[in-house]
Amino acid sequence: LEQMILNCRKDCSKDLEYEYNLALSLRKLSNNTRAHDTISRHDLLTNLFLLLEVSDFKTRRHALITLRDLCANNDKIKIIAKCGGVELLIKIAKEKQLELRTLAVASLRHMSLCDDLKRTIVENGAILICMQFISIGSPDDLQYQVAGLFANLSENSTNQVSMVEVGVTKTIVSLAKHESLEVQKDCARTLANLSSTENNQFRVYKQNGLRCLVSLGIYDDSTTQNYVATALELLISNPDVRRCIMSDKLLDPFVYLTRSHLLRYKKCAAYAFASLSLENENRKNLLQNEIVLENILNLAVYQSDLQIQRDSVFCVANLSDTSELQLNIIKNKGIDALSAVGKYSNDELSLRHVARALSSLTGIDEGKREVLNNKTNNVLSILCRLARCKDKLTQRYAALALCNVSNNVNTDEKGRLVQDRDILKTMLFLLRYPDVDVKRFASLSLAALSLGNHSDSKLRILEEGLLAPIIDLLKYPDTEIKRCALLVVNGITLGKHNTSKEAVPEHDGLKPILSGLDQEEKDNDEECTHTSLFLLGTLVENETVRSHLLEMGSIGIAVKLSYSGSIESKRAVGYYFAVLASNIECHEELALHGGMEAIINLASSADIECQEHTAFSLAYIASNRDYQVKLVNMGAVRPLVSMMNSEAESKHYAGLALLKLADNFENHLTIAEEGGIQALLHLGRNRVADEELQYKAALTVGHLASNTIEVLPTKKEKETQ
Repeated sequence: LEQMILNCRKDCSKDLEYEYNLALSLRKLSNNTRAHDTISRHDLLTNLFLLLEVSDFKTRRHALITLRDLCANNDKIKIIAKCGGVELLIKIAKEKQLELRTLAVASLRHMSLCDDLKRTIVENGAILICMQFISIGSPDDLQYQVAGLFANLSENSTNQVSMVEVGVTKTIVSLAKHESLEVQKDCARTLANLSSTENNQFRVYKQNGLRCLVSLGIYDDSTTQNYVATALELLISNPDVRRCIMSDKLLDPFVYLTRSHLLRYKKCAAYAFASLSLENENRKNLLQNEIVLENILNLAVYQSDLQIQRDSVFCVANLSDTSELQLNIIKNKGIDALSAVGKYSNDELSLRHVARALSSLTGIDEGKREVLNNKTNNVLSILCRLARCKDKLTQRYAALALCNVSNNVNTDEKGRLVQDRDILKTMLFLLRYPDVDVKRFASLSLAALSLGNHSDSKLRILEEGLLAPIIDLLKYPDTEIKRCALLVVNGITLGKHNTSKEAVPEHDGLKPILSGLDQEEKDNDEECTHTSLFLLGTLVENETVRSHLLEMGSIGIAVKLSYSGSIESKRAVGYYFAVLASNIECHEELALHGGMEAIINLASSADIECQEHTAFSLAYIASNRDYQVKLVNMGAVRPLVSMMNSEAESKHYAGLALLKLADNFENHLTIAEEGGIQALLHLGRNRVADEELQYKAALTVGHLASNTIEVLPTKKEKETQ
């Protein structure tokens, strides 16, 4: 064999019959792989290539078949390439003889299996040559070889970019119309490989790659179906492709995939809709077709495959983030589907998506009603389960959902929530959880549940031990947490029920409340300040708590803030002083710590609410004869007269206060000098005032007039003067 090949040299005289017989012999021997070692020797392989350049067609065909068989041997591919086999085969592929062209492409297809040669074949122009074959029409065998060659070459990432740039996708689209399953399989593999490069995805779509994949997906071949699904997933992962799919109205193929009996296609559909739901502009278009939402929800409860469930629930969660779509999801029983997943699934990601979707849907009243009234799956119980998950994000979303459900609900619904021990136990768990957001949502939920006049709700919260962790949150360094905790304590203590107020000092809650009002601390928040002051006003309504607060110097703190605080803080201080002033035993404490001066200062404020609180306070303090003269000397008459001349609600109590001050003879001159007589005359003539008040005003004016006559100088005193 060696001698036969060596005799075929350039310097020998040509013997066509000898060359033909040699080529025929090599062709027959190449079927036996044991002969490949000899034929593929470098010196012998070079002489074999000479047979490919002779003029006789049959000789060349036999030699080319031999070379094809050698290329089918993976161990010989690199040797052939080293001897210039790639360049020679591409040269032959350019020739007009169809059979030789097909054999050359077949050989290149075998060589393209070698990773080291994939790029070399492309660089030598194999892609453009093969594209020309398909464009002018080619026999089945050549199309089969080209499809396989493209599929192999597309496995190289660098080739993927080059192939798409020259428009190979269009050629693949033409090849995909072939009836051969092998050709279709290679076309699907090529598109899947080309789509794996991000920069190619939009070009592949624009060259009708997606439509081609849809047409390939109808064939009943599992390998082809897998490639089609993979390529579709890769394409739809590109934002530009997703926008084009929506604008070109190509959703129907994906809707069809959701109803497919093939698990791989269901996975692809779930992934596709999950990707499409990432952009806000796509979400509305997705739900224009009612079947889309129905199929997505059906996939969400599909328990046979975890990935399908994850992607479909993720899609529902994304859609729920858009406020315009929330009502549509609820009407299509989206909460039922989500609660079914939350009830049976143990997958961390699926539960996280369920919690996120429910946190969005409960943001509207319809969602809250559905959660509260859904007895089939007991959504509240599922939310409590989600709130206890180990995953931090799931806990946050579940806590937010519970917070949403607790807010803006009617009295009966609020009572049901408070009576549900599982919910209160969950709140207790969340309040003690280290995550700040979870604590905040739980606090806001309790604040909403504690508001209202129903003392049973407040008592249930206290019975479950929820006040203690709330008091602990008042000491928390985070400002948002403090705000939320103060809202809860305010909600619990508001009302006439003394048990809720007395529970605060029992849990050592007074000290952190007062420490939050210390102006020397740099981290104080204005909202926390005025909320704490309002809380003080609520707490001092109880005699026991009031005595504790007075001992702890709460009046002094309030006095300071009445001068330096914001308008909200001043209003809260005014309310606090009003409650204290209504109790005569507190008057001495107010006078001792500068509370009366602070009240008069607030009465001079232009804010109507401050005037109302201080007018109420002055009316009570003025009833105490020990402080009537002191109030006048502090300047209380002028703001009272000013309030009486206004049309605000405070004029009634201001009039009462001035009447009480006028009871003291020593105050008459000052009242007259400050315009008090005119104010009282106006009060006496005011038809809005009740008859008793008018009578008192008239009587007081008479006393003032009598006192004025007494203090006027006599005739003798005038002559003396």
